[in-house]
Amino acid sequence: GPQGGSLIIFVVDASGSMALNRMQAAKGAALSLLTEAYQSRDQIALIPFQGDKAEVLVPPTRSIALTKKRLETMACGGGSPLAHALS
Repeated sequence: GPQGGSLIIFVVDASGSMALNRMQAAKGAALSLLTEAYQSRDQIALIPFQGDKAEVLVPPTRSIALTKKRLETMACGGGSPLAHALS
């Protein structure tokens, strides 16, 4: 693209008992990628899915702060963490 960076999309299975572990792993990967990508202008996006439903939790961004904020919002959700994602 014109910005010279690439977009890395994390698609995470957010169903089942291991969902939180998977989200934590994706969060760690996304944040370390953003930290390293600061110079290369790469963007990340994070999309959790449950069954055939998917929501963009973190839209394409280079912001570590936004990524953390979005992921924390999801983590403290109750039965349906994805419902909180898009407010």
